[in-house]
Amino acid sequence: MYDWRIIFYSLSLIISTILCLVVAWFVWKRRNSRGAVELTLMLIEVAIWAGASFFEAVAITMEEKILWSKISYIGIVFVTPLFLIFASKLTGGGKQFTHLQTFAIFFIPITILALTFTNEFHNLIWSGFKWVPGTTILIYEHGVAFWIHTVYIYALLAISSTILLITAYRNRNIYRRQAITLLIGVPIPTIWNILYIFGFSPLIGFDLTPVAFALAGIVISWGLFRNRLLDIVPIDSDYVIDNLADGVVVLDTHNRVVEINAMAKELLRLGEKEIIGSNFFSIEPKFSRFEKPNNITYFQTYEVDLVPGEKIIEYQSQVILNKAQKIMGQVVILRDITKRKMAESALRESERRYQELVENASLPVAIIDQRTFEILYSNKRIAALLDISSRYNRGMKLDKFFSNRDELSRILLMTQKNGILNDHETSMQTQLGRTLWVLITANLTQYENRPCLFLSINDITTRKQVEESERQEKLFAEALSGSVSALNSTLNYEEVLDRILGHLEKVIPNNHANIMLVDDDGIARIVRASGYDAATLEKLLSEVNFQVSETPTLLRMAITGTPIIVSDTDIDPLWVERDSATWIKSYLGSPIHVKNKVVGYINVDSETTNAYNRIHVERLKLFANQAAIAIENARLFEKVEQMAIIDNLTGLYNRHHFFELGEREFERFKRYRHPFSILLIDLDHFKHVNDNFGHAAGDQVLSNLAQIFSKTLRKMDIPGRIGGEEFIVLLPETTMECACKVAERLRSSIESAVCKVGMASISVTASIGVAAVSDQYDSLQSVVTDADTAMYKAKARGRNLVEAVK
Repeated sequence: MYDWRIIFYSLSLIISTILCLVVAWFVWKRRNSRGAVELTLMLIEVAIWAGASFFEAVAITMEEKILWSKISYIGIVFVTPLFLIFASKLTGGGKQFTHLQTFAIFFIPITILALTFTNEFHNLIWSGFKWVPGTTILIYEHGVAFWIHTVYIYALLAISSTILLITAYRNRNIYRRQAITLLIGVPIPTIWNILYIFGFSPLIGFDLTPVAFALAGIVISWGLFRNRLLDIVPIDSDYVIDNLADGVVVLDTHNRVVEINAMAKELLRLGEKEIIGSNFFSIEPKFSRFEKPNNITYFQTYEVDLVPGEKIIEYQSQVILNKAQKIMGQVVILRDITKRKMAESALRESERRYQELVENASLPVAIIDQRTFEILYSNKRIAALLDISSRYNRGMKLDKFFSNRDELSRILLMTQKNGILNDHETSMQTQLGRTLWVLITANLTQYENRPCLFLSINDITTRKQVEESERQEKLFAEALSGSVSALNSTLNYEEVLDRILGHLEKVIPNNHANIMLVDDDGIARIVRASGYDAATLEKLLSEVNFQVSETPTLLRMAITGTPIIVSDTDIDPLWVERDSATWIKSYLGSPIHVKNKVVGYINVDSETTNAYNRIHVERLKLFANQAAIAIENARLFEKVEQMAIIDNLTGLYNRHHFFELGEREFERFKRYRHPFSILLIDLDHFKHVNDNFGHAAGDQVLSNLAQIFSKTLRKMDIPGRIGGEEFIVLLPETTMECACKVAERLRSSIESAVCKVGMASISVTASIGVAAVSDQYDSLQSVVTDADTAMYKAKARGRNLVEAVK
């Protein structure tokens, strides 16, 4: 007669074994996610433990039972170490144990496993065995090594629980739910193991610990899949910080360096020197004067002449506060402002020289007849001022040199009224057509017995030009500052391009402008343009492109890395005339540099010749440098966003993003009744490709499959990779009949495609399951499940087939 206890125990073990292996297979499909490999191995070890325990339970002889107990230890000794590594990696942001740490964790388990298989020589694991009277249940008496191992297991569980508790306490995001999910699984096997070891198990002689571990593994796996935590890929923030244009140094409360990026090391001339943990203010003594007592309002900006006459650094620091408003340290931002300071110094020197020149110059003087305004006397400065020969000064009428011919009459009237006129500002035109700004000082006098007017003319044209230049520089500085702030306030790539073009007008006044970006083939395409009519704008954005190597202006900027001016497009050999741009008479362009590579151009056009000068060149160059930083930051951000939704190998959507898009399509079906279909595609015998040609060849086959999708499917169709060699396609606005035709066309394309890898030619086939949405489905997952079932039917029918849901 069968013992019901053995039957119940055996069934529990075999069910646990099967469940562990099934869940391990599902987890292994996500093996690229952090912690997935360790969880898979842990579930396999539990399956070995439970499976061996099953055979031990049904064995009759003592020798058989002891043999299966030894085999079960292959799973027993490795479960808790794998759980510790899994919990640490999952809650610690994917951090790995070192080789030495891993060896230390597995040393005792491996030793215990060796002692188990040699127990008959030392009895350290089991000191004895006895039968439960009247049954085939064998009681194991435990030796010293068994208790050492038990203490070690509980120690690992305690460490794992501590890691999880700390993570749950410190985090308020998805990682807290992650830690709690793992914590739920810890007590289940622990309680059952304690009951068994100390003889309190409800089934005397039966160890339910493997069943409990299987249950815990399933609970943990269910929790992880439910929260999609295995899909989360951490972003490497170190990469972002290292690519910042400014130097960044993070200090703790003792001014020790906690973090430093590559630019900061370059500015401080540290090379590859390791300074983490060093006192920051001892590394560069010139910064020591910025060391202040902790103060939550502490913020400072200074300029430091790091290398006299060669490198000037702007030093900014801001304290870091925790949630309790206590200081945790400070962030130091270092910015190279050498060029800016040199430009400011040059401007000041220019102003000084101009003032000195003006102060030492002699003034032009003239005496004119009050009635006729004829020149009766003038010094040589007048001739130089008005671009005339000194021989013809006398008798020449002075009023014709004023911009307003009535201006000299006004000066005479004001002088007659007040007796003297001081510093009257007006404009004049020279014989050569130059416009002058002058200050007129006048008084009444007699010359050659005529009533005359004595004029002292102070040429202030240069001063006016400087004032206008300063005004323009101020406007430019304000415009550039506003532009930089606007460009840095967004990381959206398209919005950055819009803002570059929008703020260009504030920096370089223009009627027509555009932004070009250069692709990998060296073709420059206009991506943004302003000042054009709608038809021209559409043509520029859709049709016009330039081969850089064949366009002299673009090629010159690409080679020299500097802006260029074409003052007159009719005579400049660099300019290539285009039928669509015959109106362009002068041109100003600047390359956009990103990491010493020209990635684009900013172009400004004018309908008049000589519209731009060297000032415009420098302004556009500065603006282009700021635009380059904004473009690179936006591209990096866009790349990070793409990495979160795109499968790295095939370039298709990953599982997570595909199902996001699929859910939207399912909602559209429920609301508007728009049909769609699902294709579930699995390559046949793909393991043979990896085994025979290597994984690199397998990757090439998968990559080529993505290209087949691109050529075969419509633009509106959504292909994705959901794991290994398994792919999925969503066909919007597609019925079952049409979907089957698409699937057959796709299957045929895959079958006929040949992948060249070295000297080998690899061909594969695919089994495809097709399902179309209908009212019988309550979720997208149910449609995918039916497509998956259909795909397996195609496999069962012989593979390389299309099977539709009936």
